[in-house]
Amino acid sequence: MKKAHLVALVVLCAAAVGAYATTVTLNSVEMDVVVRIDGKADFLESLDWQASGGEMHGFYLQGAAGGGFGDAVQTVFNMNQSYADLPGNVRVGLSIRDLGSGKYDVVLAGGRAFSGRAMYFLNYGGDLAGPGRIGWTKSTEFGELFYFDWAAEQWDYPMGHRTIRIELPIVVPGEKVEQEILTQAGFRTEPYLNKENSIDAYGSKGSDGKYYLTLRFHQQNLPASQTQRLQFYLNRAAIPMAAGVLTESTSAASGPG
Repeated sequence: MKKAHLVALVVLCAAAVGAYATTVTLNSVEMDVVVRIDGKADFLESLDWQASGGEMHGFYLQGAAGGGFGDAVQTVFNMNQSYADLPGNVRVGLSIRDLGSGKYDVVLAGGRAFSGRAMYFLNYGGDLAGPGRIGWTKSTEFGELFYFDWAAEQWDYPMGHRTIRIELPIVVPGEKVEQEILTQAGFRTEPYLNKENSIDAYGSKGSDGKYYLTLRFHQQNLPASQTQRLQFYLNRAAIPMAAGVLTESTSAASGPG
């Protein structure tokens, strides 16, 4: 494979606050990405915000669904499933405004604001196959492969942790996934991925009662603007994708490690 020279773009995400003295902290970000056989994915993102010394309304989000580099993934928000849980067990809907160029203004509906700690939940969909974030590629050493090359948005805040779970359309026996299953599927990563993340695998139970292979990538104590680009590979035969959905790429990445 040819080596791709891709640079992750720094994403600026600023909180809109009601007072100059307000201090805003992003404690953590967690994301579930469910890859579908049609090349699209469902995203559920939770953001743990804290505001002190004033009130916070929301934040700017750029790079949702993985727009950190290359061609952007178009995002479609599910507004009925996007909301915030505020102090006092109060749930409030969100107002999400498209500002163009992949940037969104995410605020509490009705002009609401909070002080203290709040969890924002974003539910959206995106096409991974269209911009080539997933596809087929070939390796002289490992043969025909499925590749996944995607990055979470970057934040200009440090955070305690960021966890991304990628659920793939690969049926596994149950919640516990043995190393043998990963070996049979040909799971490999770019070398840097193991240095920047702790990685484990398990089975997620779907609505059909089956368990699906889920890969968890975890980062701890992140500095501001820390990237989390995920590049991994599976044997082409291991993942059932709809015919004609994915394209062949010779520049997906530098090759699995």
